[in-house]
Amino acid sequence: MTYCKTHLILFILTLFVGRLLNAALPVDFTNEVRPILSEYCFHCHGPDKSTRKAKLRLDLSEGALRDLGGYSAVIPGKPEDSELVFRLHSEDKEELMPPPETGKRLSEKQKKILEEWIKQGAIYEEHWSFLPIENPVVPTKSSKTKSIHPVDRFLAKRLESEAYSFAQPTEKKTLLRRLYFDLLGMPPTQKEANQFLTDKSDNAYDQLVDRLLADQRFGERMAVHWLDLVRYSDTIGYHSDNFMEVSAYRDYVIDAFNENMSYDQFVIENLAGDLIPESSKRQKIASGYNRLLQTTQEGGAQAAEYTAITKPIGFETLGLFGWVLLPDAPNAMITSSTLLQLRIFILSQPFLLIFRKNLWAEEILTFTCQLLNRK
Repeated sequence: MTYCKTHLILFILTLFVGRLLNAALPVDFTNEVRPILSEYCFHCHGPDKSTRKAKLRLDLSEGALRDLGGYSAVIPGKPEDSELVFRLHSEDKEELMPPPETGKRLSEKQKKILEEWIKQGAIYEEHWSFLPIENPVVPTKSSKTKSIHPVDRFLAKRLESEAYSFAQPTEKKTLLRRLYFDLLGMPPTQKEANQFLTDKSDNAYDQLVDRLLADQRFGERMAVHWLDLVRYSDTIGYHSDNFMEVSAYRDYVIDAFNENMSYDQFVIENLAGDLIPESSKRQKIASGYNRLLQTTQEGGAQAAEYTAITKPIGFETLGLFGWVLLPDAPNAMITSSTLLQLRIFILSQPFLLIFRKNLWAEEILTFTCQLLNRK
């Protein structure tokens, strides 16, 4: 009797464990679904009006779920009733998607990902840059690494399902060279190299990182990237290329990196540091950001030449690249109407743009805050 009970329990456990193993893991929309839709569907059914067909948008949830006349491209929870799934498997060349003439074919794995995503509710996620930042739980166990560093732990978790392993630790002189070029943009002196190479302590590497982050040259190295983006120059950029004194802004950016200033404070001071109540001299200098553009005071200046001011506002401060100039761009991450609001506002200030004034920075700051608060 005991023998039968034992086998019955083992049989039930086997069924239960098998069911758990066969249960599909949650489909990651950002990393699994969106890349498939972007590669195979968005050209004809995405945000670009000029190439969109059948009035169908698959880049937005409301577009995918929209009633197309008794059917929908996506019906959450019902892949068998979703037109998208039907078209992916159709043997009729007139109905098959993507169309045969495109030369694109989804693999069976990709089709199953889309089907499982629909089965799980067809949840769309916003672009990762608009999602709130959360502190994830650091994985604790891994067969891929013994490192306790959080970054290594997350990498190891991903590698658990891959046929890869961590590379062996490199030699100290290679690490030294990499760190100096990455953080300071230059090689170490002989004295600096010997300080690290002769340090046999377990935290020698961590101490080196701390020293380099505290080095004045770290801010100079990091500032180069930002100053390139905002088109920093000490001349006006047109035919006469006259000198323009803006070196104080360069020093402000260097100090901001060395002090590890928060990005939101950095953006506020750049856009409207001079309008902050009781603003400091340094905050006023920060608003020199608004002067970093080609300028001319000649009589034949064209206001349209100055619409480029929207690029740094969209790219550096909002992280939207040049899409503020292209409200219908295929990769735009916010609505056309929102982009057009910013563009129209800026284009309504031609006189102020020509003469490099930032009297309208307060309005831009207000608009930017409203935009960010929507997310």
